[in-house]
Amino acid sequence: MSAWLEGKGGQPEGYCHRSMPGAIRYLVAGGISWRAMPEDFPSRGRIHTFFRPVA
Repeated sequence: MSAWLEGKGGQPEGYCHRSMPGAIRYLVAGGISWRAMPEDFPSRGRIHTFFRPVA
C-alpha cells in the first residue's frame, strides 16, 4: 500500500497501477501503435518505467 494512503506522507501516484497492465492489453488486443493510444491511459514512458526490470 502507498505511504500516502497510510498517512505517512508522500506524493499521490499519478495513475492507478491497474491502468498500466490495462494499457498493455489494449495495445496487444487492438494491434495499435503507441501513438494511437487514448489519452486516458498513462504515457508510454510511464508504462515502460513501471515494467522496467530492477537490476
